[in-house]
Formats: sequence, structure tokens, C-alpha cells
Amino acid sequence: MTVQRRLGFAVKVLGDGGLPSHDMRRWQSEPHLRVSLERLDAILDRLERDRLPMYRLPSGFVPYGTHPDLPQLHRQLDECADDLARVGERIRSLDIRISMHPGQYVVLNSTRTDVQEAAVRDVEIHYSSPKTAVEERKVRNGRRVERSLVLPQLRAHADMIDPIAFEAFLRDAARGLEFDVMLEAKAKDLALLRLREQLGARGLRTEQGLLLSP
Repeated sequence: MTVQRRLGFAVKVLGDGGLPSHDMRRWQSEPHLRVSLERLDAILDRLERDRLPMYRLPSGFVPYGTHPDLPQLHRQLDECADDLARVGERIRSLDIRISMHPGQYVVLNSTRTDVQEAAVRDVEIHYSSPKTAVEERKVRNGRRVERSLVLPQLRAHADMIDPIAFEAFLRDAARGLEFDVMLEAKAKDLALLRLREQLGARGLRTEQGLLLSP
């Protein structure tokens, strides 16, 4: 049985010089959701062009939207209701799945069962390859430059996705299951495009941006 899966990436678009993901100005400059929506429109253009059917919004997409000390920014959703409806309709017409990163209230080790279950639902849609590169650190000590090697952290994300490990994941642990995969890779959309190309070379087909796999 062949199943269809979406592959997505998170927040930053790096290809073709990159695109800003949302309004990142500090509160003093009065950032607003309407700016984030304008930037999302440009990102949707890129997703449509490259047939990338899944995208994760930045957690700060509504800047300071729930900050307790900035009530003047709490009405952004209401103020952008028409623009949100328009962008939402465009997302549906493009058949793109949109998600967001878990926020601070996602607590897997909570003592409350309902909080645990909610957290699991939020963090289960992610896939990454571990960073394996050893980096050189340089520290100036007087006139001397001392060099040392820094081993990668256990949970650090790699720039790209290992296509062999990902294919094994699809064929073994995920065989026959239909779900979408949010790729956690530092190269963002470039990592997704490369992975899709590499999986294609290994015999896994893509149609309309959807990965076809066993």
C-alpha cells in the first residue's frame, strides 16, 4: 500500500536569498500581525512555486499578542479578521497544511494528565537528523590563539536530513501510516528540497509535492 505524506519545514525561508517570516520588531516600534500576514503571503508564493505542502509558522507570528504588560497589542486578531480570512482561504485553496511550534505551556512532564495529553498531541507532527559535525573553537589568550574541538550536543539539529535514515524511518517504523512530517533542519526549505530530491533518486516518488512511500 502506498501512502501520501506531506513534508514541511519551519519558519525561515532560506532559498533565493531568503524571506522574513514575521514582524520581529520590538514592542516600542508597535509590531503588528498585519505585517506578519504580508510576509506570510510572500512565503505562500514560494510554497506554491516549489510545491511545498506544509509550513510551520513562527511562535511570534502575533507579536506580543498575549503579553500581560502590553494590552494595546491584544486585539491584533480582531483587527486583522478580514486579512486572516483572506489568507486562510488562500491556504485552503493551495492545500497547504499550516502548524505552529509548541509554546511555553506545552509541558510533557506535567503532573496533570490532560496537560500531558495535550503536549503529546502538539509534539508528536517532527523529524530531525542529529548534528554530527565537530566544530573548532578559537579563543585568544594574549597574543596566542588557542584552538579546541567542540563536540555536537546530543539534541542539536543537523543542517540537512539524512536521506538513508529517513527512508528507513518511513519503511520500518512508519510503514503504512499516514501522517505529515515537519522537518527540523537548519537549512529549512533547502533541506526539504534536497531531501525530496534524494528520496526521489532512491525510488520514492513525489506527486503535487506529496511524498509517496510504503
